[in-house]
Amino acid sequence: MSAARLADEFEVSKRTIERDIQSLQLAGVPIYADRGVAGGYSILRKHSLPPLNLTVTESLAVLAGLALLETSPYAAAARRARAKVLAISREDQLAPVDEVLRGGDSWLFVGWCRLRHG
Repeated sequence: MSAARLADEFEVSKRTIERDIQSLQLAGVPIYADRGVAGGYSILRKHSLPPLNLTVTESLAVLAGLALLETSPYAAAARRARAKVLAISREDQLAPVDEVLRGGDSWLFVGWCRLRHG
């Protein structure tokens, strides 16, 4: 599907579509482009994108858990997963998550308190 058609369908600019496609590619989604009049963007058939809608609290929980893996053998996978979670997060959800994750050494405690008290 072309960027122009996607932009019309989702009522956003073509530039927004291109930026979002680039973010998905950086997160590891296998999107490719075909050139020409009948060209457009496609995702490899063997790859699926299940819908994932996380609340701010759920995003915080996932990102906090992934941060704990930073010194484990799973650090690289955790960083890739973090990029994917951030890629699907809405901008209004990212501010509170960033605030907690940038809190220095106390971020885990603050995050736990916020999760506990909803």
